Amino acid sequence: MREITNTKKLALLIGMLLFGAILSAHTTSALQLQQNTGVNIEKIISEEIIATGDRLNVTVTISNENSLPIRNVELIDTVPDAFLVVSGSLIEFWTVIDEFESINHTYIIEARNSGNHTLEAAEVRFELDGESFTERSNTLEVSIETKLWTPPQGSIENPSAIFLGVYILPVVGLIVGIVIIARKKS
Repeated sequence: MREITNTKKLALLIGMLLFGAILSAHTTSALQLQQNTGVNIEKIISEEIIATGDRLNVTVTISNENSLPIRNVELIDTVPDAFLVVSGSLIEFWTVIDEFESINHTYIIEARNSGNHTLEAAEVRFELDGESFTERSNTLEVSIETKLWTPPQGSIENPSAIFLGVYILPVVGLIVGIVIIARKKS
């Protein structure tokens, strides 16, 4: 009699384990399906190593790879305290991004503090077929080096004009002055 009871318990245990395994596999595939929204978010930067005072372009691309539009799309990004946003916005909203469409959002930040800094993932919230989803982009690493000397304003844009103004024009002025004085004496 005991053998029958143990056999029933073993059968019940095996049945529960099989049911649990089937339920787990179904739940895992449902979660994987839910996570694959067909919306990809990618963050890129113009440079990975910059100096204090330099500016960096940050572009977040939202790609809707679905055959349906996504609606009420909200981009929310952040930057570390080592940066200052000088152009553009960290928050953007689109009413709709059509099927198989990609949208780029760019803003410019300026490096304030040296060191290695992480640009955290941008977050995008949206609706797809009546359901709400959130996707995140990749994170990025930026190294900011201390700039020891900052050239005068405008010198980088036109170094030949600076050379002309600082070295050539004074010499030419001196020569012209000497020629005028020499003519007046003769």
